[in-house]
Amino acid sequence: HPYYQQLVTAVQRAAHAAHTEVVLPPPDSYIGLEKIDGLLLCHGHCDKIVKTLPPGLPVVVMVHLSELAPCVVADEAAGMRQAMAHLLRAGHRRIAYLSVAVQSWSNAAADSRHAAYLETLRANGIAHDERWSRPVFRDWDQDLNFARAGFARTKQWIEEDWRELGCTALLAHNDDVAIGAIKAFGEAGIAVPGEVSVVGFDGSAIALASHPALTTVELP
Repeated sequence: HPYYQQLVTAVQRAAHAAHTEVVLPPPDSYIGLEKIDGLLLCHGHCDKIVKTLPPGLPVVVMVHLSELAPCVVADEAAGMRQAMAHLLRAGHRRIAYLSVAVQSWSNAAADSRHAAYLETLRANGIAHDERWSRPVFRDWDQDLNFARAGFARTKQWIEEDWRELGCTALLAHNDDVAIGAIKAFGEAGIAVPGEVSVVGFDGSAIALASHPALTTVELP
């Protein structure tokens, strides 16, 4: 995914400046943990992995939250509040949200973004209609193509009750989901941003290639 490409590039640049070599092994790598000096871990089940590591091995978790190791994470809630503030300033009151949180799976980023969305609505005196929020995935075992899923779920939403809800803006969990949603709106004859404003999250390269240009929150 483009976001993780950017992350790896930043890690490599920092390591190069520190005259340190970074090894990016595949899951079945022959490189043993006893051969490395430290581990940067970016995995949804990070604590399960941390428990299996050799005692004393320095480890830092990125993107995800860990109770067992130091973490480097973005302030997801602050980013979502910025996105919401942008839409509220533009006059939107009925703001829909395509999240990735589902009953069988969620993570700190998804939960933080969704919670901030709901909190911002309440703080601005807007009663949230549960029909304004939908998970882009029905479960976490299916094809994880975010753009394709964003298109499919938005298309389904349009066919069901999107127009009767009267939402004038859509927040997407990430830029890929937003791009898929924009395509679905276009095929349904719903103008973006004329009839509905779409905002993504991550600030990935795909946002620059979108037409119309995608408004997004850029993660550091």
